Amino acid sequence: MAYPNSTAANWPVVDMTKHGDVWTYTTPLPSGVFSYGFYVNCAGPKQVGCSEVVDPSNPPWNVKRTGVEGSVEPVSQVYVPSDPRFRTQDLSWQAPNSRHGSLTDITYTAPTSQTPAGHNHLGVYTPPGYDPKRAQPYPTRT
Repeated sequence: MAYPNSTAANWPVVDMTKHGDVWTYTTPLPSGVFSYGFYVNCAGPKQVGCSEVVDPSNPPWNVKRTGVEGSVEPVSQVYVPSDPRFRTQDLSWQAPNSRHGSLTDITYTAPTSQTPAGHNHLGVYTPPGYDPKRAQPYPTRT
């Protein structure tokens, strides 16, 4: 699991179980959205020389049949619903839904930026039904 862990060598390295042609791994998780990827071709348990690949049965959310929308990280995501029996926080607002907003990738000039040199990237999400010409401004927090 990429998050909330880090990309350091202290990631939990676990053996998966093979059932025919299918590999599985089961672990309890709290409620929320989790990113994960598979590390393949590793030279050892410290993940030296590995390549991270997405779950082929669960591609990143912005990979569509028609192509890729924006940039793609080599991770898949899974949503774990809240379960009152385990007193997990209700993060249902993160759940997949039938109405979608839009995500726009913007690149802007940033002369002092080192990585990438001279510019930065920004992702802007607008919820479904967003109207930039709305008479009353949307509420914001500072």
